[in-house]
Amino acid sequence: MTNSGAPFVAPVEIVPFQVLSGWAFDGDQALPARDWRRYSESRLWRELCLCILSSRTKFEVALEVQVRLVRTGLLIRLRKRPELVSYMDVEKVLRPGKWGGSQAFGIPFWRIRARQLVQAARLLYGDGKGGLKGFLSRFGDPDRMRSELVERVPGLGMKQASHFLQNIQFSHDFAIIDSHVVRFLRDELMVDEAEADGLQKGAYLRLEWQIQRIAATNGLDMRLLDKAIWSMRRR
Repeated sequence: MTNSGAPFVAPVEIVPFQVLSGWAFDGDQALPARDWRRYSESRLWRELCLCILSSRTKFEVALEVQVRLVRTGLLIRLRKRPELVSYMDVEKVLRPGKWGGSQAFGIPFWRIRARQLVQAARLLYGDGKGGLKGFLSRFGDPDRMRSELVERVPGLGMKQASHFLQNIQFSHDFAIIDSHVVRFLRDELMVDEAEADGLQKGAYLRLEWQIQRIAATNGLDMRLLDKAIWSMRRR
């Protein structure tokens, strides 16, 4: 399909609402809401690190690597004394190697991810900086907040910043445009765009508009719609 420059508007009739709603409410009638201000600084930092680590890798691998960061004390050291943590300290935990007496997975691009984690920690913590809560408190508008995260925090693109803000309940209006969503839009609505990981901001926002429209038209919470699409594409 040739992109004419104008967003493709899918007729409401072809949005598979019955299928989506079935997946969305299968065992989950509602998702819990919580004000991000009630999260601890430690929890916010863990969520941000996991979003950085999970870029272009499986969530399960990213989570396993984060557990290693916790067990070695590096995750808290990055937050408490970031100036004392080197890139090499973090690289040793992110790369493949022996952990607990057995061979453990490493994370793709582990050198890059190590640098991003250290740089993010030094941006947010130390020398009287306000941490993540202070950073988030400066911006009441979710769109502005996401743009600031993408522009200033190493390792966060549009997808990862959206995921972070959704996870901490800062905003429920952002779409997480991953490969499952891209395939859904292409196969169900004939929207032709690049692969999810290669989306520039403009392309990401165009696809997000499609997802937001489906959610609004069918009365679905964006988080439930994301869950429904993910479940459908994982069949």
